[in-house]
Amino acid sequence: ALENELADVSQKLAATQRSERLAREDLQSLESRVRQLEEECQMQEDSYRMQLAETGESISSLGEALAAAKVQSTEIAELKDQYDYQLAELEQQLAEATDAEDRASSELTALQSQFRQARAEAQAAADEADQARRDRADPPAAR
Repeated sequence: ALENELADVSQKLAATQRSERLAREDLQSLESRVRQLEEECQMQEDSYRMQLAETGESISSLGEALAAAKVQSTEIAELKDQYDYQLAELEQQLAEATDAEDRASSELTALQSQFRQARAEAQAAADEADQARRDRADPPAAR
């Protein structure tokens, strides 16, 4: 009976040792898989960190571009205000020049009319003087 018990315990011991060896192999396999997953996770984390850094740089660049665009927008608004002011000044100058031209044109027309009248009067006076000379040189009664 002791032998049977001893054989039975030996079998149980062998079975336990097999189970323990298999459990150790499973544990080693699981530890290996955990290390592999940890490495993959670390690589993924590194990749995410790089992407995050690149995204941060992109956001920074966009912020700088937006700031530059705001400056340009302000400069454009200032230039537009200057343009509007200068345009108003030029329109005023044009209106004044047009008024001056209209006045000068009216004055020129009046002077031309006076000149024609004076020339006509001078021609009439010259004609009268010529007639008076002819009449003195050859009186009408002598004709």
